[in-house]
Parts: sequence; C-alpha cells; structure tokens
Amino acid sequence: MFATVILPDEWQLCIDGVGIEEGVIVFSVSSISPVSQCPCCQAISERIHSSYQRHPADLSIVGYTVRLDIAVRRFFCDNDRCERSIFAERMPSIVVPYARRTNRLASQQQKVAFALGGEAGACLLAIMGMPVSPDTLLRLIRKDPEPDIAALSTNLLEEV
Repeated sequence: MFATVILPDEWQLCIDGVGIEEGVIVFSVSSISPVSQCPCCQAISERIHSSYQRHPADLSIVGYTVRLDIAVRRFFCDNDRCERSIFAERMPSIVVPYARRTNRLASQQQKVAFALGGEAGACLLAIMGMPVSPDTLLRLIRKDPEPDIAALSTNLLEEV
C-alpha cells in the first residue's frame, strides 16, 4: 500500500529503505525488473553491466522535501548492429533521462508557475517543501508546448 502511494510504478520499483538526512526524506529505491530495453534498438537485455545512483527530487510529504535515491542498472546490449554496447535502464514514467526532478514534481511546479509566475511561485513552492528557483519556473513555462490554435477555435465554435 505504502509503495503505491510513493511510487507510480510499483511493478517496476521497490522501496529498499527510508531515512531522513538534514530535513530531507530520502527513499532508497531499486528496480525489480529482470530485464531492460535498449533505447536505441529496443532489444531486450538481461545481462547487467554495472549500476549507479540517481538522486531526483520528488513531491514533498507534509512539508518535508523528498528525494529518491534510485539504483539504476546498466545493461549490455547484445544486438551487434546497435550503436550502443551499454545502456542504462529507463524509467520514463518516473523521471526522464538526465532530469533532476521526477515528472510529477515538474508537473506540479509547472502548474504553480503558470498560476503565479516565477518569484511568487518560487516562494510558495519553498513553503510547500518543493524549492525551485524563479528562473527554473520560467523555463518550465517555456517548455510547455503551445496550444493548437486551430483546435481551440474549433472547440469554441462547437460550444457556441
């Protein structure tokens, strides 16, 4: 039950431990999937090469900042025609490659950015335990794709 609240993909990840470091709740998480798919050629691999740690920020819990310590495995790609010989397992429903925050945290921060803007949004998010700089909030706004004007006008005409 607890894992389903904390982790969106319970079938893919398990919680190995929980701790508090300097006012930050840290969830140690690892993958339970026996295989991974190469991002280049989509070949399935079960041969593990090594592992490393990722530390993305996540949604706060009762005002505490939360960090996931994810043990990410590297796999060998056995496809001879693939340009990669080693790849890291992906968790796109949790965190995109190279991101420093989870998808759901980025989504919440983006919603606050659209509602309040940079400075006010940063102040509110700091109070809520999801600190971010005003510049990052503005980048999250710019990253959002522009709405399709033709689709919007069609929807407005249908409502009238």
